[in-house]
Amino acid sequence: MNMRSASAAALIGLAFLSAAPASASDFGVPENYRLSLETAETCHTAMMAVMTDAKSDAKLKAELAAFGKDDEEEEDEDGDENGNTLTVQEATARMEELAPTAARTMSRKGCAPEAFWTSMMAMIEAGMYMAVSQMGGEMEIPAVTKENIAVLTKHQARFEKMGAEQRAASEALGLE
Repeated sequence: MNMRSASAAALIGLAFLSAAPASASDFGVPENYRLSLETAETCHTAMMAVMTDAKSDAKLKAELAAFGKDDEEEEDEDGDENGNTLTVQEATARMEELAPTAARTMSRKGCAPEAFWTSMMAMIEAGMYMAVSQMGGEMEIPAVTKENIAVLTKHQARFEKMGAEQRAASEALGLE
């Protein structure tokens, strides 16, 4: 899996995060969290429901735009080229605060915001380890992360398709 593929796999959700944390430990993913295609599919379906609803719900669309705008403003204010380092808990809290309609819709569709962000961050974490490993970097990869890398690799095409679908939906709403 190349760097672009790893990034696509890691980005099954909207580009709500401006940049990845500086190290994998910054994500706040529980040490024993295991990715699954089933969870990713459930969260993808929930996010696509949010995007579909936003086509006809101006309030929801405005929340999503504000959520993305807030992320961009914070990145500009801190001046750090790495952007914000959000944990699962912080991303969940921001979503619930800035996009509560989206959070409720996702929960109704079977993927609460915390589950969504845990899955997202675990995918990004696995993608980071994969990228460093592919560049010849030496690092110890935790056993659970190795399992998560295996899930990303095994289902690479599906993860990429989910990412493309969500990016297209976001672009159609003018959120990208």
